[in-house]
Amino acid sequence: LGRYGSIIGIGHSYGSAELAYLADTHPQDLAAVIMSGSGHRVSVQTTSQTTTLFAPAATVLPARFGHLDPGYITTINAHARLAVLYDPRYVGPAVLNYDTATEDTLPIGEAETRPPNLAADTVQLMVPTLLIDGQSDSHYCDGAQTVPESDLDDCSSGLALYYSERDNYPPCFAAAVVQHSGHDLSTEQGAASAADTMLRWTWHTLPPNGQHARCSIVGAVDG
Repeated sequence: LGRYGSIIGIGHSYGSAELAYLADTHPQDLAAVIMSGSGHRVSVQTTSQTTTLFAPAATVLPARFGHLDPGYITTINAHARLAVLYDPRYVGPAVLNYDTATEDTLPIGEAETRPPNLAADTVQLMVPTLLIDGQSDSHYCDGAQTVPESDLDDCSSGLALYYSERDNYPPCFAAAVVQHSGHDLSTEQGAASAADTMLRWTWHTLPPNGQHARCSIVGAVDG
């Protein structure tokens, strides 16, 4: 870690899975972990959307991405982006328009590097870990889908999410649920609450000028 001291790793969605793999395989690199927009079972709706609502970026936006090969994909339009990333009740049109206008690509080859068994990594984590999801995250939360699915995480509260996921995590595990938010925590109405919850957990876990992370919170971290 050198001059950076203790580091807390933060990931979102696909990035959370990659972070879990990093923290498992290089446990000395991170003092604590925050995984957002994550879960151990992906909804059938989300799995289907990754097939039907994405297309080669060169076809969707040829002016911007016409030079890319078909292995780079993006959402087919703003309605698709809304369906995949958001709960429509909690995102403003200006945010959605800006997100769509600045959307980037997803390389299929990169997506295939997602760890196939997330629990195999998260259960091995040796550092304090926080899982934070939007209450209406249709990727992972039971009942958030257009056609409700069972056996997904219970995101009705931080405590419910904790009990849904605790067997997949180390003993020092905490969970939080953000109201007024779907999958994209940082751009929906619950963004400020999500940031506040992560900061409060961070201050308890690795206080300013602290040298080592501590297991200060186990269970729910509700706002």
